[in-house]
Amino acid sequence: MRMTQFSPIEHLEVRTATSVEDITKNIIHNLGQGHEEIYEIDDFRDSMPVAIVGGGPTLKDHLDILRRYKFIMACGSVHDYLFENGIVPTWCIICDPDPLVNLYLKKKDERVKYLVASQCSQETFDFLKDHKVYIWHAAGSDLENTVFGENKVLTGGGCTVGTRALFMVIAFGFRSQHLFGFDTCLSVERRDGGEFIKHHAYDFQTTEEDIGDIVSVKLGQDSPTFKVAGYMLGQLFDFKALCKQFPDRINVAVFGDGLLKYLVDYGNAEADKIINEEK
Repeated sequence: MRMTQFSPIEHLEVRTATSVEDITKNIIHNLGQGHEEIYEIDDFRDSMPVAIVGGGPTLKDHLDILRRYKFIMACGSVHDYLFENGIVPTWCIICDPDPLVNLYLKKKDERVKYLVASQCSQETFDFLKDHKVYIWHAAGSDLENTVFGENKVLTGGGCTVGTRALFMVIAFGFRSQHLFGFDTCLSVERRDGGEFIKHHAYDFQTTEEDIGDIVSVKLGQDSPTFKVAGYMLGQLFDFKALCKQFPDRINVAVFGDGLLKYLVDYGNAEADKIINEEK
């Protein structure tokens, strides 16, 4: 499998909530636990569309469409929200090393295959131990990848579980990827005389969670202004890198009216020029 190389984005710093040292400890521990590898699942598909579901605010507007899909991959924290709306995903991909992610997996279900990154905490593996768990390995820098040894298949994709999921379904053999809740921006709601920032279709589970700094982004003179958290901007660039790396494997449809939808509709050629000028 070819690896996707990602370049640092100038003036943008994205930090993990869990230290690199703790992530490395998780990987070393979980490599020795005998979990089945992701490539051992007989789930490879070619002609069927797959729905990849993030937690963006517009997800709530497309649940009826999402229910029609046979293959659904839930990205991390959206898991319980889908179950609350009567949708059972085929897979749930998890890569957050913080055991806080367990708070979004309370409705864990035997029908779901849980794709858990080796960098995740032992608490997450323990939490899901009675369910179908398959381990995968999130590629990092060349130096970081040495922890895996010589014979592991690594999954690229970048800084968010959403772009890792896109890489994953490409590896599974899906050539038609339909993205739900991939707004890659925040929603601004106006009510009671004030403005409220909506980060997901659901609320944070704890008060400690934080979206970080927010910046304004436009794709051209006629573009609306999008409010974007730093990690969302990172996801946008990672998405562009994946499209360039796998032009013959990616055929996306984006639901919603967020920044990623606008980018795809605007056209990659023109958007490339604009984004590169703004970097």
